[in-house]
Amino acid sequence: MRDRQALLHGAGGNTRLRDAHVAVVGAGGLGAPIVQTLAHLGVGEITVVDPDVVEESNRSRIVGARPADAGDPERTPDEDGVVPAAWAEAIDGCGTPKAEVLGRVVSDIDPSIYYHGIYEEVQAPGALEQVVAADVIVTGTDTATSRRFVSEAAQQYLRPLFNAGTDIDVDDDAGLRSIATSFQVSGANRACLDCLDAINEDRIDAEGEDEDNLEYGLDLVAGEQPSVITINQEPVQRLTFALHRFLTGLLADRHGFQTGTYSATSDRLVSDAEAAPDCQFCNGAFTATGDRGVPIAKTGLYRTTPSTVETGSVAELGLDAAVEKEPAKDKAEPEGDEPSNEHSLLARIKSTVARYIPQL
Repeated sequence: MRDRQALLHGAGGNTRLRDAHVAVVGAGGLGAPIVQTLAHLGVGEITVVDPDVVEESNRSRIVGARPADAGDPERTPDEDGVVPAAWAEAIDGCGTPKAEVLGRVVSDIDPSIYYHGIYEEVQAPGALEQVVAADVIVTGTDTATSRRFVSEAAQQYLRPLFNAGTDIDVDDDAGLRSIATSFQVSGANRACLDCLDAINEDRIDAEGEDEDNLEYGLDLVAGEQPSVITINQEPVQRLTFALHRFLTGLLADRHGFQTGTYSATSDRLVSDAEAAPDCQFCNGAFTATGDRGVPIAKTGLYRTTPSTVETGSVAELGLDAAVEKEPAKDKAEPEGDEPSNEHSLLARIKSTVARYIPQL
């Protein structure tokens, strides 16, 4: 299947790709084509972390997303603290998790690739544990908060980190003002993303208030900004070729990776900054501390249940029962005895078991 690429880097290059484990944080307009390329290259193990589901507004940028994957906006939970992908199965009409879509893409390309889809925020302990277990980490997320978190983890666990980002600045009055794309290599004895100017403090502050109007950006801009697959492809191409070289040793004796921020409006590449001597992440006691360092996993992440769902833990069966709440009835119910908690629990158990046992 990959005989032609073996002509470039030899059979040993294909073997190194097959032995590699790459974790990709973000399964949207940047992460999706990155994962697709890794599968075509033959990376043997791929982990993808993303908490969101497919929506019609982003389906055009997600490789492999089908019309049926886009959820009903009225059925997709958007409350603070809710991880939509975690509720996709429990809520009828909710979109398909993005990480599930990419699992399908990888399987279609090469069923022998070992794929892990994590329907969670990367800040969650379970997600972080699998990300830092990879040989290489890739970030293509749409928030600066998650980028900084992964950058810290890469320094703490000495993992190479490949980062991609885009920003399209459009003003209602002035029109298109700038198009910029970014690619950096960080972690493992390299400068962190903060030192490389890939993290914007104002953006992180804004994300704490409202993430809905933020896209894959380098700088904070007001209002919703465009996101286009052709522009996303520019940093994706730079990143995946550099990662291909890194994993196989291709052109190891030649020039280094072409990192930095590229301005499509001025056709100019601005090189990355260098590590700050006093940086606590890449030049401090925090570096290479691994599990002995400060635990950066957010064990206290705020979690809520979507308003349309009620849950109950059924310890005896080892299941988490989740059933959609019935819409409120206009007419008053006849007076009578209130249903017992036992009956309510039994209903949830039956509903959960029914999802795992096919109907005859």
